[in-house]
Amino acid sequence: GGVSAIIPTQPTVHSQPTAQPQPTPSVDLPFADMKDAQWAIPYVEKLKETGAISGDQNGQFHPNAAASREEFVKILVCALGENVDIETTVMLPFADVERTAWYYPYLVKAYEMNLIQGVSEIEFGVGQTISRQDMATVIFRRISTGQEEAAANVFADSSQIADWAKEAVSYLKAAGILSGDEQGNFNPWNATTKAEIAKVVCSILEQ
Repeated sequence: GGVSAIIPTQPTVHSQPTAQPQPTPSVDLPFADMKDAQWAIPYVEKLKETGAISGDQNGQFHPNAAASREEFVKILVCALGENVDIETTVMLPFADVERTAWYYPYLVKAYEMNLIQGVSEIEFGVGQTISRQDMATVIFRRISTGQEEAAANVFADSSQIADWAKEAVSYLKAAGILSGDEQGNFNPWNATTKAEIAKVVCSILEQ
């Protein structure tokens, strides 16, 4: 007699439905692309509610994109709740600004508030990105009391900060408005992203 083969019993496998990705907790995004900068959602949401920022025609804010100098000015002026004369006839001393452009009334208001200067005596720098130290200087002009003293070496790369921005950066760091990267650098010459601007502007509104 032959040995009958013993066929091992296969464990019963219940067919599993294809695993569906777990939905992320439902967060109402202020803009469709804010998942790329979730840390900034509270700040962007707040400024959207006040009308200081808006999305493009596709409902996107582009939080990680570098902001232009005029975009920054508009966000700041609107967040501060300043009355802007859309039909202003004030002449600015900058040759590169268009009086009919969307940004012109906001530049006028910021200029009248002594918040902005040009990249030169005759150019504002329309279309140029705003560096982190430029942004800091404008914010400082808004909240400065005139009694501040610049502390030395508040960031690991403080030696890279332009002399004209050192006081502003030092003060805003001490006030908790500015922070550095993981290496403790401020990166003064880097372009400021729209998400970073939202955070800084919200910080001064809470001062």
